[in-house]
Amino acid sequence: VFRYWKPLPYPDNYGTRSLYFFVCLFGFDLLVLAAIAGFIQQYRTRKYAVGLLVMIVAYFTFVHGVTFGSVRYRHPIDFIVIIGAALFAARLSEKYRLFEEK
Repeated sequence: VFRYWKPLPYPDNYGTRSLYFFVCLFGFDLLVLAAIAGFIQQYRTRKYAVGLLVMIVAYFTFVHGVTFGSVRYRHPIDFIVIIGAALFAARLSEKYRLFEEK
């Protein structure tokens, strides 16, 4: 399961250490944390939709945790993580009125 949700990318793919540090800092980990926060925020109003998305993520995690887990097999569920992060960003923009015209 750790290889499936590996928080750090492989360092061989990046030429410099500063680029690797930037990708580690602002990479998939931040997106996953935002997605978790977005799903928690939306759970009260959209229990079935959030439950379905979380079940899909749990299914893929279980299947690839039991068989062969690698980061590349996570791509079919990356869009679900992006949806969760977008829900979190939308809630933040509503709360702090980031995109209102003045």
